[in-house]
Amino acid sequence: MTCTTVPYNICVEQGADLSIPITVNGLILTGATAEMDIREAVTSPTVFMTLSTDNGKISIVDNLITLSLTSLETATFTRPYVYDLFVTTQDTKKYKLLKGRVVVDPSVTR
Repeated sequence: MTCTTVPYNICVEQGADLSIPITVNGLILTGATAEMDIREAVTSPTVFMTLSTDNGKISIVDNLITLSLTSLETATFTRPYVYDLFVTTQDTKKYKLLKGRVVVDPSVTR
């Protein structure tokens, strides 16, 4: 059996605004919600940061999902992390769309 979740590593430029557009094909995203947890490790019980449609860090328009963080939020990233992104469609089906590492490019300018 093969997993179908797309691996995608995210590079966070520490202290800079972040906006990542993700085009989704094959799913109807009207009325969908999304959530992404970032942790130090897959097995870590502590969530470093959550992005979601509920907290405004994820937006969904048509077939485009956008992940957004402010420069103040990315300034808190100090080490590598892992994440996965789930979408729940209007008919309550849940899909894991992406997973991967969050790599931090440290900032010299503060």
